[in-house]
Amino acid sequence: MKQLEELGQTSQEDIDNMMPMLMDAAGYKFYNTSGLSLSKLITVPADLTNNFKTYLEGFSPNIREILKNFTGKGENASLSDIFSNLARKNLLLQVTKAFVLNIDLSPDKVDNHMMGTVFEIVIRYAKESVGIGAGQFYTPRDIVRLMTEITLLGQEDKIYQDGKIISVYDPCCGTGGILTLTKDTIEETAKERRVDVTVNLFGQELNDKTYALCKSDIIMKGDEAKGIAVGDTLLVDEFRDQKFNFMLANPPYGVDWKREYDSVSAEAEDKNSRFAPGLPDKSDGQLLFTLHMLHKMDPKGSRVGILSNGSPLFNGGAGSGWSNIRKHMLDNDLLDAIIALPGGLFYGTGIATYLWIFDNKKPRKPQE
Repeated sequence: MKQLEELGQTSQEDIDNMMPMLMDAAGYKFYNTSGLSLSKLITVPADLTNNFKTYLEGFSPNIREILKNFTGKGENASLSDIFSNLARKNLLLQVTKAFVLNIDLSPDKVDNHMMGTVFEIVIRYAKESVGIGAGQFYTPRDIVRLMTEITLLGQEDKIYQDGKIISVYDPCCGTGGILTLTKDTIEETAKERRVDVTVNLFGQELNDKTYALCKSDIIMKGDEAKGIAVGDTLLVDEFRDQKFNFMLANPPYGVDWKREYDSVSAEAEDKNSRFAPGLPDKSDGQLLFTLHMLHKMDPKGSRVGILSNGSPLFNGGAGSGWSNIRKHMLDNDLLDAIIALPGGLFYGTGIATYLWIFDNKKPRKPQE
């Protein structure tokens, strides 16, 4: 930044043009130009509130956008909303000191992977402590790994080629655990095989704060998170014209889609649309996410893994929307397997869960 100033390149356009290169050189996907840190902030308690504002405003645009989403105020959010309530209650110094003095989270002590693991544990315990099911925000890591490994199974020759670019997508990505673990799994195997593979992550999340958690987690793990979008997937597909190599998701169970009903029903009238095969009852939208993902399969070959409860499998008699969707899967030979998982795997619930695997380029069976 000092060199840019010396060269007279001080406009926002100049800075925006240079920052990607500077971030690559530094090895980080974000920056802060304020010259401040949490440690420096607590040295001048009298100016803490003003300096905290300067500190937050010094972050790169991707971090400022994340911080605003944490406020839950949408487009009207201000960075001051992050700390103003604490400042008003004279708690800002106390909370800031807790982060500075009680624990060292610096990169040389806690690497990106460990930070992500800590992050997931905090989400789990924080949500459970206030009586909110952690399953709403966090799919247990063991289940995600199982889904990932089964979805990737048999695709090794397609994935592990030097220079290969793989796209992974989750239309209801929550805090991003499925995306990041899938990327980790692919990259670990690629390293073992000594091939260079690039994994690009794409996801969409409805809840502002959960979206912010997802994006910050991915950035902490060294990714730019440019493919993470906020919004209702059923209303607006932020990746409308894109197809993906691998898609994995754990759609919300038993959540109604009454708010989206008019829009989804209208879209379903188009025989080429994602919802054309049929519509489930308004009480549960899981199969809508399944249809959405099947619609985004690459004609050259895609694999899809979806975790669900029993509703998509058993609800609806012959001729119903549920049944027509299942018929669409079978008629087009998309379904590869349905795997029943043991009970009690999700935090706070003992419901039965199933892993659906879809493949639009199954291996040809040898002629008998």
